[in-house]
Formats: sequence, structure tokens, C-alpha cells
Amino acid sequence: MNAHEVTADGHRQPTSRLLLALTLVVALALAGTLFAGAVAGEDDGSLERDGHNLSVDLSGIDGDPDELIVEVNEPAGITYTENASGETGDIDVDLTDPDEPIGNESLTAANVTVTVTLADDEPETVPRNEIVGLHYATFDETVPVWIADGEVRIALADDGTGGLVGNETVQIAADESGDTIDGTIRNGGTQLAIDHDEFVDHVSATDEFTIDIYENGGTVTEGHRSLGPELRSVDDQLVVWHPLLETDREYDIDAEDADGRYVATDEPSEPGTLALSTLSLGDDLSVEVSETDGDELQFEIDDATAIDPIELNATIVDDSTLEFEQGVAGLDVSNAVLASNDTRQFDVDGAIDENGRLDLGNETVTADDDLLLATSAGIASVELDKSESETENEGTFSSVLDYIWYGIAIGLPLVFGVVVGIIGTRIGGYPTRKRLGVATVLGFGVVLTIVISVLWLQTTGFWPLESTEPSTYGLIAGGVLGIALVPTTYAVLGPRIAGSSPAFSATVTVTDGNQPLQGQTTVYYRSAANEDINGAETVTDGTGAITIPERGTWELAAKHGSQTSNPVTITGRRSSATLTIPFSSTITVTDQRGDPIPGASITTDDETVETDTAGTATLSPSDDASSIDVSVEHEKYRPETMTVEFGKRSDKRLTLTAQTGRVKLISQIDGVRTGATRLQLTPARTEQYLQQRSAGTTVTTGADGVATVDGVMIGNYRVESSISTGPTSPFDGADSSLTVATDGTASATLETRFTWSLSRRQRERIDEIRQDVRSLSSYSGRDTSIPKYYGSVIESMLETVESMPNAGHHFVAFDDEPDVVANAILDSASRTTEAINEAMTTKRNADLFAACADMPDPRIDWSGEHSLSELLERLESDPGTQRKAVKERYKEVGTRIEAQRREVSEIAPAQEMHQCAWDLIGETDRGGDAIVIGYTSLLLLDAVEQLFEHDALTERLSRTVF
Repeated sequence: MNAHEVTADGHRQPTSRLLLALTLVVALALAGTLFAGAVAGEDDGSLERDGHNLSVDLSGIDGDPDELIVEVNEPAGITYTENASGETGDIDVDLTDPDEPIGNESLTAANVTVTVTLADDEPETVPRNEIVGLHYATFDETVPVWIADGEVRIALADDGTGGLVGNETVQIAADESGDTIDGTIRNGGTQLAIDHDEFVDHVSATDEFTIDIYENGGTVTEGHRSLGPELRSVDDQLVVWHPLLETDREYDIDAEDADGRYVATDEPSEPGTLALSTLSLGDDLSVEVSETDGDELQFEIDDATAIDPIELNATIVDDSTLEFEQGVAGLDVSNAVLASNDTRQFDVDGAIDENGRLDLGNETVTADDDLLLATSAGIASVELDKSESETENEGTFSSVLDYIWYGIAIGLPLVFGVVVGIIGTRIGGYPTRKRLGVATVLGFGVVLTIVISVLWLQTTGFWPLESTEPSTYGLIAGGVLGIALVPTTYAVLGPRIAGSSPAFSATVTVTDGNQPLQGQTTVYYRSAANEDINGAETVTDGTGAITIPERGTWELAAKHGSQTSNPVTITGRRSSATLTIPFSSTITVTDQRGDPIPGASITTDDETVETDTAGTATLSPSDDASSIDVSVEHEKYRPETMTVEFGKRSDKRLTLTAQTGRVKLISQIDGVRTGATRLQLTPARTEQYLQQRSAGTTVTTGADGVATVDGVMIGNYRVESSISTGPTSPFDGADSSLTVATDGTASATLETRFTWSLSRRQRERIDEIRQDVRSLSSYSGRDTSIPKYYGSVIESMLETVESMPNAGHHFVAFDDEPDVVANAILDSASRTTEAINEAMTTKRNADLFAACADMPDPRIDWSGEHSLSELLERLESDPGTQRKAVKERYKEVGTRIEAQRREVSEIAPAQEMHQCAWDLIGETDRGGDAIVIGYTSLLLLDAVEQLFEHDALTERLSRTVF
């Protein structure tokens, strides 16, 4: 039985027990001992779950039970009633059969009151309050289990599941081991989802096993859901599926069929899915799978010959959208095969959504089509059905006679509506409001009688069209229109048919005080003797004649849009009137960009009004003039005056010129003016008007650290530097305030501090590297002028690092962190020092320097400079570009070395260092480190080239070693 059907098995409803409960109150008070004993008998565990039943223990009841009632207190309104007559032990309550439908309510932790009514007119009842799960579930075994978004998805059958809503947590047990894990209800109670990693960790690795949903020590499911290995076809490939297969684990596969044997070791491409590579399903295919690094998971599939497709049912919502009946939301679909007049295959990009719907894109399907879907759980065969909107209406016209009867059904009430309206004009006279009301009530009764009579004739069989067919809807529609026709007919025909006083024509002129109003104007008339006699007519372009129903005194008034004139009295003898509609004038005040200016004061001789948020204000016309002079002022704009005329098209627009000044902003870091710094100029908090007009202006300082902004509206402003001031920023933020006056220049200087400094470890590294540089000249018995010369390149790099705490202005235009740059330079200096030492201690160089030991130390350093600003600019480019620059420089210096080779005896000190510079960049290819090393290589190549420009150093290259 569907869990949402209302049972009709004769159970007594709670309302029928109300009087019985009242009469039992006194008896319960007297039977305290019996009550206490009965309650004491209900020990923990008296309510237990068994499948779809709630088992209630009645063994502790002292008396003969008559009726058992389980009432849900929260959520309220759900009860279960069972006949307990003659029961002395456990009695089962069918949770799928409530007294009223459950609806979309969660019953996983229901607060229930259990009441036992005793037989033989004994008044005692035994109530018991407990928290218990009343939910129940049935697994839909027509849908395979699959894994999606890291969860094992198991479909639940709609007709055997209740009391569960989306995203609820339930307890799951596998193999009846007693070890439970959490599961989650998905997609409105249609699926059970279990985290795959937790599932694998808690479920023992068996070939096949079952799972259940547990509650109060028992299951909430009828039967078990078996899980085990399967062969599936996924993405046109044969795969072995098992819920315990994990990615990043290797499995040994041993498969054999009539065509041969396949042995492999592979990892699942997706959780639960292990591809069989080139295998296809043949005769009697057997597959054995075991975990490569252990025996935790082993299973086999014997003598498989076919893979049955998944049987799914879906409704065609529209031509290209399907809604599935089973709980398959979240199932991935890759393509489809549609077999109709011509079989075609097409891609389906996406998954079945949370509402169970699948969009087929531009493809259309009908209920007669055969549809196959390739899903992540295998091939699915879909049985299609039309939606209710596509189902043909039962009531159709099968003959001309049906059309005739349908016409009678809709026309009969219409005719009676017109007839009753005409009768009203003959009997009632001129159609006043009261007379129209009486006619409407009478017409409603007559037409309603006709409609009810026809419906009764349908039930007797005299009317040939059944009530479910379109004639009924036509009858109802005709009845509504017929009722409306009664007062309409009376109002339209009444003045012409009724015997009233002779009508007369009145000439009306409508003006705005200066000229006739253009367009259409409505003129209302009302009898001075009887206010119920009234009406309205329309005149065009300010003049026209209107028909007054009868002689007498009448009041006229004109309405044009929302403006109305004062009333004017006419009679049959004085039948002309001029109606004047006074129009106010709206002024819209804007700035030079066309934006509205709210809060502007508009002053006349009589009043002062302010413009609203749209920049508009309305002025009323004066009594003695058609125009007035006004002045418009606002504290941020120059005042203006204008003349305002009143009339239909007298609205005016006025543009105010803003009062502005100039702003000069200066950015400094530690006293050094810094260019390329973005500064934010925003209105102060007290300047509400300025804040409404603009969120602020961002400007960038020039090379001199100065930025100017012209045309800034007067007022108070705040200036902030956009240099990062977060927790890890090396800068302290800076801000300032300034006031802009009319045609003046307001200045502000923002002083930002660079707070970064060398760490203790960085200073230690500088000392260590400097010591290594000194060791280049610590060899006795050798001349060390050239090694010290190359070492001066390293010294320049160390000086750059030591100067960085005072060089914060260099980091403004770049995103590089000082610590990263300093460490990269020190790493490069350390590696370069080692490279210089290695190049200068080769045998050829050692012999040369030994031969020059008697030469005086010229104390020559490299004349170049390791530039921090140049290095930061290079860090903005990619390592490939820097490597290309080093390569070109390497070739140039190599050409210079070859040219000098003929002029010296030994070229090794230049040649070895030349090669060393190239080898340095060749050893690094990672991001910023490669760029820092590349820049160092360029400096070394420059030092090699400058070597030949110092006579004291080239003299050593000319010394004969042997």
C-alpha cells in the first residue's frame, strides 16, 4: 500500500475517542495503582523496530488491552491505531498505514505518545512518551547502485518509503556486523547516500554483502539490499563494478572466456569501476579480482554471458526534457541512442538533476520512441510516457451535434443575461447605481438557476454531453458572462429605452488657465437633484459637446490625468461651461552630467521646497500670476535663478554648475617621493552628499611622486594610499585629510613607512658569504687579484641586500616580497661564490696565479653595480626571456675573449669565468630564482668583458707560466 494513501479499514479516529477520554479521567485518578504498574511494565526497549513495523510490548499491561494508539506529538497530526484486543505480548504497528497521510514530514526522531485503552469498560489508559524513529524505507532494486561525488548512491522505492526528507542522517549497517555508519537521504527521500571512503573503511571486504537502514536496534527496511561484483558497460567499455574498489590502489585481474585469457594489473579510473581494457562480453566470461598488495578485497564473477540494461521509467515533461520516476538524481549520462523512424545517437552533456530531470538538448522524443542512455552505472533502457499536459483531453467533439449542444451550453446564459438587462430598462427606468445593483442581484439569481438546471439535466441523461466534457466549462463561462451582461445591458440601453426627461446638449471648454488642453479629457456630470444619476463623457483638444440625460441642474467637473477642475453648475438654459484645471509645475535640478541633485532649495516669494532623490520639486501656481521667479541653491553648486510658468507642459529642467577646486597629492616612502603609487581620494564620512555622488577617485602618482586632480567638488576628503597594509605587508598604511575650497588647491602628503628589515638569519648568511668571498684571496704563494676582482661582483650583490631596508620605494610598483627577493639574491650570491672559487682554482689558473705571485696587488674591483630596481623589473618578465638575454650576452663576450686570445699568453681566467656564467643559468629553470640567477650571470659576463679593460689584470694574462 502506498504510504500516502488514507486507509479506510474502520479504525476509530481520535475525535471519536474524545468523550471516552473525558469519562475515563475520574477512573484513571482512582486506578493509580493499576496505572503505575502498567507504566512500570514499559521498560526501555518496549518500542522496537522490525522492518516497516513498530513493535510495542504489551506484556506489562495490567488488564485486557482494547486499542493501541501511537500519536506523533512533533510533528503533530500523525496517528496510528491498531486493534489490540486479546493481545498480551508484542503487537506490531504498520508504519506504512497511518490514520492520515504523512506528507512531506520527517519521522526519524518522532516524539510519540503511546496509549493503550483497556477493554470491558475499564477506564484506565496507559500513556507513554518516547522518541522513536517511525520512518521506513524500501530499496529500489531495479536501479543499480552507483558512486557519484564521492558517495555510494542507492535508490529508494517511492511506494515503500516514508517519513524521510532530504539531507537527513540515518544509520546504516552492512553484513549484519553491528558496526553502523552514517548515511544521508538525498533528493527528497528518493536516495540513500553513503560516503565512499567511510563505506570502504567500515565494511568488511567480502565478495557479496547486504546493507540495511537501522533504527532502535532493528531495521527500517523490508528485506536487504545486496551489493556485490557486477559486469557493466560504461562508455562503450566492459568494466567490473564493486562498491569497495578504490582509486589509487592496484588490483590483479584474471579473466577468461572461450576466446582466451586476459591477465593484468590496473587501478580503477573511478571509485568502484575497474576497466577490463580490450575485453568484450563473450561466452561464459569469468573474472577474478584481488587486491595487489594484500588480500583485503577478493571477488570473482563466474560464467557471465550477458549484461541486462537498467530498466528506467520517465515522463516526457516537454519535447526534450525527461523526468524519471526512480531515484536516479545525480546519475551521469554521456550519450543516448534513440530508435524511432530513423535510429540516431547523440551526446547528452550532464547528469540527471536533483529533481530527477534530464535535458536532452535539441533532441526531441515521444512516447513511442525507444531510448537507450549510456550512464555511469551502465546502459539504461528508458520507457517513456507522456506528461499530463500532453495527454489528450477526454472530452472531445465527435460530431456536429456536439458542437450544437456546446453552443447551447455557452449561449443560453448569455441570452438570459441580455433579456434580464432589457427587462430592467423597461421596468426600472433610468439606470442609477441602486437600480443597477438590484438588476445585478436578480440577474445573478436567474442565470445561476439556468446553469444549475442544465447541470441537473446532464445528470438525468437528457443533456447528451457528459459533465466532464467541454460543455460544462462552456456552461460555466457562459454563466459568468451572462451575469455580467445584466448590468451592462441595463447601463447601455437604459438611457435610450427608459422613459425619462428629454436630454440636452452642453458645450464644454477645458483649459489649463492659459489655453485649451490638448488630448482627451474626461468630463463628469452629476444631477443636483439625484446624485445616483451621473455619468461621464470625453472631449478632445479642450472643447466639445456632451449629452446630459435630462433637464434640470447639473454639476460638471473635468479630469485630465491626475488633475481635476473645480465643479461648475449648468442648466438647460445655461448649457455652456468653462472648466479650468490648475496644473502645477515640476522642476528637475541636475548637474552638468545630467545626474539629479537632491536637497536643492527652490525658493519663491511664498515658499521654499527641496528637491527629492530624483532631483525634482513641484511648485503650485500662484493666485495672481501665471508665472513666478525662483532661486535655486545648493551648498555644493553655484546658485541660479529662473522664471517658472504654469500649464500642462510647464515642467522645467535646470542645470547647476558645481563648485570645484584642485587637489595635489604627494606620495613618499621613508621620505623618498615614489612614483606609480595609486592613491584613493574619497569623501569624508561627514560628507553624505559627496558619498552619494561618488565612491571616490583613484589616481596614480607620476615619476616625481605627485598626482593632481582638477574639478574636485568642494568639501572634506580623505586620502589613502593603496599600498598593501595587510598583516604580512612590509608597509605601514598612510592616510590624510584635506578640504577642497572653491577654485583653490588643497594639498596632502602621504608618508608610508617601509617596515621590512633583514632577519638575523639573512645577516648571518651575508657574513658567511662575505667570508667565502674573502677566502678567494686567501691562497698563499699565488696572486689573487683576478679572483678578488670577480669577488667584487658578489660584494655588490651583498650591498644590494644590505640596502633593501632603505629601498622600500622600489617595491611599490612590484608584487615581489622583500624576503623572497633578499633570499633569492643571497642564494644566487652563494652559488656564484662557489662557482668563482671553482673556476679560479683550476690547474691552469692556479699555475698562472702562482707565476704572478711577485706582482703587486692593483686592488681593482668590478666597476658595475647590482641594481635592485633593475632586478625587480626583470622579475616581471618570464624566465625564458631572461635566459635568451644571457645567451646573447654570452655569445658577445665569447667573441671578445676570442679576439683577446692572440694578445695574451693565458686566457683561462676569462674563459673559465665566461663558461661559469653560462653554467649558472643552465642549472636553474624555476620562476623567480631563474631570473635572479640570470641577472647574476649577466653581471659576471660584464665583469669578464671588463677584465680586458684593466692593464694590471691583462698584464697577468700575459705572464708566461712555463
